[in-house]
Amino acid sequence: MDANHSGRITGLTNAVACGAGFDKSGGFDATPLGAYGIRNARLSSPKKVTPRPLGTIMRSPGEFQGAFIMEAIIEQVARKLGVDPTAIQNSNMLSDTYNAGVRKIWGDLKGTYDEVHKSVDAFNAANRWVKQGVYMMPLQYIQGKAVGFQGNQETAIVAVHSDGTVAIDSTGIEMGQGNNTKAEQTAAMVFEQLAADFQLDLVSTVVPKSTSRLNFSGISPTWGSGTSESVAAAVQKDSWKAIVKKATAAGASLTRRACAMPARASRATRSPVPPWPSCRSTCTRARSRSCARRSCRIAASP
Repeated sequence: MDANHSGRITGLTNAVACGAGFDKSGGFDATPLGAYGIRNARLSSPKKVTPRPLGTIMRSPGEFQGAFIMEAIIEQVARKLGVDPTAIQNSNMLSDTYNAGVRKIWGDLKGTYDEVHKSVDAFNAANRWVKQGVYMMPLQYIQGKAVGFQGNQETAIVAVHSDGTVAIDSTGIEMGQGNNTKAEQTAAMVFEQLAADFQLDLVSTVVPKSTSRLNFSGISPTWGSGTSESVAAAVQKDSWKAIVKKATAAGASLTRRACAMPARASRATRSPVPPWPSCRSTCTRARSRSCARRSCRIAASP
């Protein structure tokens, strides 16, 4: 790793070996730069076969490890230059238009961090055995990264019945991420744009006993934080204004089907939903109590 006197990292070589299990297909890259823009970075994650079960997907595979490693690099530069890690973060953070959100959110939290930092310094000066620490970091995850594996492509069928009820069927699997709720809110938003007096009442989610009546093919597993977003995009996909106009004619069908995925379209009949950055910033304050022979306890709070 190379860095100049301002803390800007000018060169980085980061190789992280990944234990894949009995086959290399179980390994994932663990070297993302996250919220930082470092030119000439050479990143590699060689997959190592081990006498263990095959590695399986977790939430954002490789992202947690990569974020931890990057912050260790940031802190190493800060110690070398004798400055606060936030100064190094500021020098290396993404700042282009597409990634502007990460710097804005980080900047909004920086004032709180500075206040907490002063409080921590005062606490440490007044206490010999109990010490505190504080750290903040920017985070960024690109929604749609799962396209590197297969790509999210979800289908939604929206039906408006003659009694005024609206039914939505989708390929998204609800596992607690709010997929069904997001689809319902999206449909309500579209209808409210067309009819100011539209109201969404008596909402209920019904798990079908059989999916034999549904013809859903080519869908993807739930991963990459893209399933619920793709379902919401599919709900909005068709021309609702055209459907409403058709409703004035007797016997008009008010059922439409659409498909969407947050990546480049793989088929001409499917429109792409471009990936977008999801930005975060976090600040953590921790306390440790030191005894004569060992460290007794560490407690942390956001």
